[in-house]
Parts: sequence; C-alpha cells; structure tokens
Amino acid sequence: MQYYLNKRNQAFSLKTVCQIGIRLIEMYECIHDLGLVYNDLKLDNILVGDKNEENLHQIKMIDFGLTTPYLDANGDHVKEE
Repeated sequence: MQYYLNKRNQAFSLKTVCQIGIRLIEMYECIHDLGLVYNDLKLDNILVGDKNEENLHQIKMIDFGLTTPYLDANGDHVKEE
C-alpha cells in the first residue's frame, strides 16, 4: 500500500479509506472465524491491487508469521502458558 501511496503522490479519499477499512475488518473477521489472531497489521502487510495495477479494488493481507490461535481444534479457548 505504501508503494501505491508514494506513486500516486496524494492521499486516498475518505471514501477509499473507509472502503479499505471495511474490507480489512471483513478479512479480520474471516481470520477470527478460523480461531486465529493476526498480530502484524502494518502498511507493509497490506497489498492493494495487482502487479499491473488493473485491479486496485483488491485488498490482500500478507505475512501470517505472527498469527496465533485463540481456539483449539475443539473450539475451546487456548490457555496461555
């Protein structure tokens, strides 16, 4: 996302920011429904569009290395040790 912001050399509109925020919340909800917590939200881990910038409406999250489970296989909360 940072690359796209620098290339455009202007801020996203309020409408665009709201749309990105809503999409990120939906993505968090999907991750949460899998019993996981995504712990690495930052601009570098959010991708906008594709390589050719033809699909700028696509939002993707990357780098799930710090993702941690909060539910076990039975759907019970994971106890911290």
